[in-house]
Amino acid sequence: MFTREGISANGAVLVPLPESPRLGIRHGWQLLHSPLLASRTDDNVILELNWRPALEVYAELVNPGLTTENFFDQAKSHPLGMFREGGEPLVRDPVGVREDGGLICLAQVPENASLAILQGSHSHLIGAAGEAADQALAPFQPLAPPGGLFLFDCVSRSLFLGPDFPQELDAVALQVLRRGFSCAVDGILTMGEIAAMDQGPLEFLNKTLVVCACHE
Repeated sequence: MFTREGISANGAVLVPLPESPRLGIRHGWQLLHSPLLASRTDDNVILELNWRPALEVYAELVNPGLTTENFFDQAKSHPLGMFREGGEPLVRDPVGVREDGGLICLAQVPENASLAILQGSHSHLIGAAGEAADQALAPFQPLAPPGGLFLFDCVSRSLFLGPDFPQELDAVALQVLRRGFSCAVDGILTMGEIAAMDQGPLEFLNKTLVVCACHE
């Protein structure tokens, strides 16, 4: 956390709001291979998939030429999805390989979790951004418009989209205009997002866009 006093570790800023903001949460990654079982894990490291070495299985399904040296370039387009009821799979972003062949993810993967390998396309991710904005804006009316939108957008989405990243932001702005609102749209690029939908539990997200619509 950054403050005028310097940098503080393990800190947070809590801001009370008069009314709960409305959230839209989407990622747009599509199923490539499923199901897979995380048969052995160590917190955020997947050691085995379907009772076989995790890297071996992942390489077979994504690219047989995958190595520890080119892993990140391949994995940024093929994250893992953890199935959950009533929504898109929860994305887990593999970012490296441990010496023992375990896949290092940016968040915990429970043992025996049901997984899928996902794939991305620019059109699906950009479309998901519009869906997230529409979801966040749906409760508002022209006589009671939102005061503004704030985006928490995973930095890995911007890396994947590259020059097309502005189209994701345009998709959000288009939903604002479509509903006849004129509120500002601001945001930040994040490394992991924390959000909860419909009074559900807080979840740590990867490669996901969270749109927060605040009341005036």
